[in-house]
Amino acid sequence: MSELVDLFGAYKLGAPLAVSEECLGNDFPVRLGNHDGRLSLPQLDWREDRPILVAPPADRALRERVEHSIENEAWDYWGLSSKWNPHDRTIDGAFVAALWLTFSVPAEEIEYSEYLGGPRGQPRGDPVKELFHAIDGWFEILRTWTEVLADQDLLADGQVRVGETPGEGLTLLTHDALGVSLPSHPNEMSIILREVEELSLNQLQRVLHGASNGLRPSDAQLLIRDARSELRRGRHRRAVIDAGTAVELTLAAFNARVTKAKPSRGRFPTLGWYVKCKAIVKAAAIPKATDHDLVKPRNNAVHENQVPTPTQTLAAIKVASEIVGRLDPPAI
Repeated sequence: MSELVDLFGAYKLGAPLAVSEECLGNDFPVRLGNHDGRLSLPQLDWREDRPILVAPPADRALRERVEHSIENEAWDYWGLSSKWNPHDRTIDGAFVAALWLTFSVPAEEIEYSEYLGGPRGQPRGDPVKELFHAIDGWFEILRTWTEVLADQDLLADGQVRVGETPGEGLTLLTHDALGVSLPSHPNEMSIILREVEELSLNQLQRVLHGASNGLRPSDAQLLIRDARSELRRGRHRRAVIDAGTAVELTLAAFNARVTKAKPSRGRFPTLGWYVKCKAIVKAAAIPKATDHDLVKPRNNAVHENQVPTPTQTLAAIKVASEIVGRLDPPAI
C-alpha cells in the first residue's frame, strides 16, 4: 500500500456564508475532484467580551504557517459575528469567510520545490493541481445551493448596496459679486437593512453534500433564487417574471407527470391556464391567491411592461416559493 501524506488547505470563500452557531467547529466529509477529505469550519473563540472566529483545531506549526502565508492577514480572515451577547457568551449566527481542508494523498505523487530554509518547499504534483482546478467549481455549486435553501446573496459581482446617498456625485456652489462659495456635497445617507437567513447545521450538511457530489438545483429553484435576488436589488418587474416562470415550469412538469390535462383545441398551456385548470388545482393544491398574487402581476409585467410594487413582488415570490418548494423540493 502506498504511503500517504496529509495535504492541508485554507480556502478563502468567494463570499461569506451566514451560518448558525451550531455549525461552527464542525467537520464534514468533502469531495473535490477525485479526492475525498474533510472540511472544517472555524471555531468560536472569546477574546474578553468579543467573539472572533479562529482556525479549526490543527497542528500549531501548520496553522501558523498557513496564516502567515495569507497576504494582509486580518483578524477577520476566518469570518466574524455581527451580533452577540457578552453576558452569556452567545452569538446570533456568524459569517464564515474561510474553510480548512484536509486530504490524504499518495506520498509518491507529491514533490517539493527547492527551499533553502528547510526540508520542505512548496508541494507540487497532480493532487495539488487537481485541487486547485476543482475548488472554484465546487464553491460555485455550494454557493448556488446556499442561495436556494436560504435567502442569502452570494454573488461575487453585483453586490447589494448597503447604503445610498441622495445626489452622490453632485457638487453645488454659488457665484455672485462676493465671489465663489465653498462647494457643498451630499451629507445624508440612507442605510439599507436586510435580514440574512442563516444556514442551519442540517442545511449546511445538505449544501456540502450537493457540492461534493456535483448535484445542481432545478431550473425552477434557480428562478426562485433569481427572483429573490432581483427583489433585493429593486428590480421588481424582473422578479415577478422569474417567479412566474418558475411556477410555470413546475406546473408543466407536474401536469406531464401526474394530471396529464390538456387545454382546449387550438390553445397552448400558459401560466394562467395551469393555475386555473381544475384537475391541476386540485391535485397540486394550488393556493387560491395564486392568480391574483402571481399570475396577474406577472402578466402585467410581461404584456404591459407594468412594474409591480414591492408589496406585490413580495406576494408573488411568496406564493411561487410555496408552490415550487412543495412540488419540486431540492434533491439534496
